[in-house]
Amino acid sequence: MQIQTAHYDLVTTWRGSMASRTLCQSFSADNATPVMQSHVIDSDEPVSLGGEGLAPDPQELMLAAFNACMMAAFIQEARACGIALKHLEIHTDGHLPKGIPATGLQRRIPAGFSMSFTSAVTAQCISLKGSISG
Repeated sequence: MQIQTAHYDLVTTWRGSMASRTLCQSFSADNATPVMQSHVIDSDEPVSLGGEGLAPDPQELMLAAFNACMMAAFIQEARACGIALKHLEIHTDGHLPKGIPATGLQRRIPAGFSMSFTSAVTAQCISLKGSISG
């Protein structure tokens, strides 16, 4: 089943210092009845950036979400092709700018803002539909 649109309802609350907590309240696909959730995602900045380093920072969470999204796509494709995965790992090495000025909305992110990453995907699998060569 291919989902065309998804709706997420999340609330993020400041928890002091540079920490926050996000509650993922519900998810619905293609205008279906929302499924209530109670997933919690904590975030904090490292000590060097004014936080306490008690949780992943927002950039780590962004890269983790990227990896999880790629993982789901690989799994979905493998299933569609009749491939049973034995191992799948995605390693992302991200380079992201830190310390974007927070001196008001008049300031713009510098034109050189970019995100780069390198991902290595390794997998072990067996075919459920015949042999795989490669």
